[in-house]
Amino acid sequence: MNRTDLEAVFKKDWYIQGFNGVPIFLNSCAASMVPMKKYLGYGYTGFICIYQDDYCEYGYLHSDLADVWRQAKKKIEENKNYLVKIKKHYEEVFKKHQAMFDNTGIGEIGRMDDEELLEYFKKSLSAMADSVGIAHVLEGIGMELEKELKEKFFEFLEDKKDFNKHFAVITAPTRISFITREENDLKKIMRLDGEAFETALEMHLKKYFWIQNSYVGPKKISVEMLKERMGSMGVEAGGVSGQEGIKNIKLSQELKGMVGIIDFCTIWQDERKENILRSISNLGFVIEELSLRTEVSAHTLSYLGVDDVMGMETIGEVKDMEGVLAERIRGVLFLVDDKGERDFTGNAYLEYSKKKKGSEAEKQNFEMDLHGTTANGGTAIGHVIVCKDIETIEKVKEGDILVASMTRPEFIPALRKAAAIVTDEGGITCHAAIVARELGIPAVIGTKIATKILKDGMLVEVKANHGLVKIIK
Repeated sequence: MNRTDLEAVFKKDWYIQGFNGVPIFLNSCAASMVPMKKYLGYGYTGFICIYQDDYCEYGYLHSDLADVWRQAKKKIEENKNYLVKIKKHYEEVFKKHQAMFDNTGIGEIGRMDDEELLEYFKKSLSAMADSVGIAHVLEGIGMELEKELKEKFFEFLEDKKDFNKHFAVITAPTRISFITREENDLKKIMRLDGEAFETALEMHLKKYFWIQNSYVGPKKISVEMLKERMGSMGVEAGGVSGQEGIKNIKLSQELKGMVGIIDFCTIWQDERKENILRSISNLGFVIEELSLRTEVSAHTLSYLGVDDVMGMETIGEVKDMEGVLAERIRGVLFLVDDKGERDFTGNAYLEYSKKKKGSEAEKQNFEMDLHGTTANGGTAIGHVIVCKDIETIEKVKEGDILVASMTRPEFIPALRKAAAIVTDEGGITCHAAIVARELGIPAVIGTKIATKILKDGMLVEVKANHGLVKIIK
């Protein structure tokens, strides 16, 4: 990428999400813009993926998000079953990839020759892209529709003081997440004993082997780990339904329609996440085998881009890239658009990083109160733990306030201990919103600046009904 490209990237208006991730898994999600545009006829013009030491800042253009919603809204107005139709297509596409996963375990991958392995690597990257695929439309719909729903619902409510509380109620999903479903299944097994207990655990592991994966890669779980989890679990099933609370709020037909779309998208987004985590496992098997054959570490290989792999003719080319990949680990920015992937590292990356930090410093507003969207009501007081990676997640203790750019499934063990959740990003369909409702803990999302203002050890009060976070000391 040349200097002109770098300047153009910096000047654009990006919506940035931050979480743990590496290029081989996340760039392939950005590559979903190709199948999305091909099938839907509209989509995103580009993404930026900025990596350093297994942490990613993933950027959407604000103009893209608005345009995706504008196009989708028009289609929904023309055909009320539009989302159902495109979701069916998404499921049909991924079903073919799932069949490939089911027929090709790690043993079969190990028996492939080098040429077959490279071809399977490419197919696995395509599966990774399709696990997001046309369902990438959900970001544009969810984020932009939320703005419209907030405005119209505020006008509709006679008593404005409880707006945040009521908004959280009407946007609660009507189906539990796969995370809660898995835990409920595990609680059922706790009622068994003897051979039936052991057999059920083995079946559970086979069904949910992917549950703790992340964009950094697969995380292997064992029966022993499941038993350890059981030791700290209650036996009652978890999860809440948005249907009960909404009965007490008489919505207009227009608002009911908007809430219905939000609910549909939240549920689809959860199903999409399950497909992504499954795809990560399969792709991880390939990387593990490739590492054995090339003697390049799996971690280094995880900094391969999609175009790097798709352009390879032999797996030997991986060895030639080892130095480039090692430099990417220290810092790389990928621009992914209709031209493919372009990246810069070294001095160019440092130049971008320096400008970005300078811009953020100008924007910071050191007020004592932070404001965001209510994802789940309630009040909590506790000490802040800012979570940016697996190591910091493990620092969360009972009663802490978990603060993050946004949460992901790998945050679940910490979220179960947290007294409240506060995030920079995310809307009402995001992971933090869904999990906060199911765990029944206060959550304020979309503050924009929480991870920049709040520091580990600070005492804060989260007044989620008001979308407010107050710094006590």
